[in-house]
Amino acid sequence: MARICDWTEVLEDGEKLLWQGRPGIGIVVSFVHYIFILSFVLNFANIYYFSERSEQHSLAVHLLFIFYFLLLAWTIVGPSFVRRRSNYALKNKRALIAMHKPFAQAQITSYPAQNWTPLVLTDKPPSNLYFSSRKTLAFRAADRHQKVGFEQISDGNDVHKIMQDVQSACNQDRVAS
Repeated sequence: MARICDWTEVLEDGEKLLWQGRPGIGIVVSFVHYIFILSFVLNFANIYYFSERSEQHSLAVHLLFIFYFLLLAWTIVGPSFVRRRSNYALKNKRALIAMHKPFAQAQITSYPAQNWTPLVLTDKPPSNLYFSSRKTLAFRAADRHQKVGFEQISDGNDVHKIMQDVQSACNQDRVAS
């Protein structure tokens, strides 16, 4: 991905850059991850202890647990890896998220201020500021809308205030016209 340090390439007429930043790159481990790690250890110990010592069974068990371990490791480390390769920008008309996912091209996604849902700011630092949602594939209907926003930012309160100002200015422009 070409490092996006200067957002002037994607500025439209009448747009000003109000804020730009990068997310924190720390690993976030949730309660669900701890449950999966515990189940991995207990299942591995259980199957290994009660399994027959045949070569074929042992190979299948080892391959299964290697796959399970890699999947678990990616769910923990993957979001941090994607955030490491992301940049955020806030302009007076829209928010931009630039990211380069592994094995994919760099993409810049624009979220106009008129389409923002009510802003949601998490309390604990580093903050997450969500301003939109997108549909994703999921088994349950409740999981189909994934929150979109600036994740793991250090100055969340300041960015929240700027976004409220941008949203109110865009609403006033829409009402005036």
